[in-house]
Amino acid sequence: MTINPPPLTPDDPQSGWPPSGEGFYSPQADQGQYGPPRYPPPLAPGQPPAGPGDPQFGWPLPGQGSYGQQSYNPSAYIPPQYPSTAYGSPQTAPRPKSWSGSAADPGLGWPWPGIGLTAAFKRAFKKYGTFSGRASRSEYWWFAVAIGLINLFLLALVMATGVEIYRDYSGQLHTDLRTGGGLGQLAVSLLVLFSLVTFVPSLALLWRRLHDANLSGFLYLLYFVPIAGPIVMLVFLLLPSTAEGARFDR
Repeated sequence: MTINPPPLTPDDPQSGWPPSGEGFYSPQADQGQYGPPRYPPPLAPGQPPAGPGDPQFGWPLPGQGSYGQQSYNPSAYIPPQYPSTAYGSPQTAPRPKSWSGSAADPGLGWPWPGIGLTAAFKRAFKKYGTFSGRASRSEYWWFAVAIGLINLFLLALVMATGVEIYRDYSGQLHTDLRTGGGLGQLAVSLLVLFSLVTFVPSLALLWRRLHDANLSGFLYLLYFVPIAGPIVMLVFLLLPSTAEGARFDR
């Protein structure tokens, strides 16, 4: 008669488990092949329980945050690199910050939005007889303001010298230089000379302003159309710049 031995239990030394000298829990037995134990070891008397920040717990891993996220390292940040355009580095045409209103002269070959009064006045004379290219709205209107102010000053000077200015029955304007004496004649001469000097740069600037709106400079002839012509020209001169106007650049 064969007597079968009783089944081995985990506490039986003959089962080979746990190893000799260890309790029921064995870190070696529970040790995974890829890292620290999956479970915390038993606590010694008086030892506080291990938490997620305890290295014995095996978590977090080096370089990770409390929830397995990668820790932030400012020095390791690499700014994004943008692809260059087909013509080189990603940059605009040689129009510096002046397009937004406050920068250096982009060059006489480019319109200059955001230009100031003094710079616009000087720029118009630098391009005295240039009818090609373009001119921004600020270039045209600041120059117009400067011309208007100077004309008003000279006209006030003429009137202050006693020169009589009147209209005849047909509505034409006349001046009587005899009433102003020598000083009056000088003031009138300055007014006429200034008008002659500024005529060409004013006409050229208007021509370029029409180009900037992608319009032909010959539309200047609309000024000679009674009543409606000057109104239409005013609308044209107030139009914003267009990219299509670049076709007038030389």
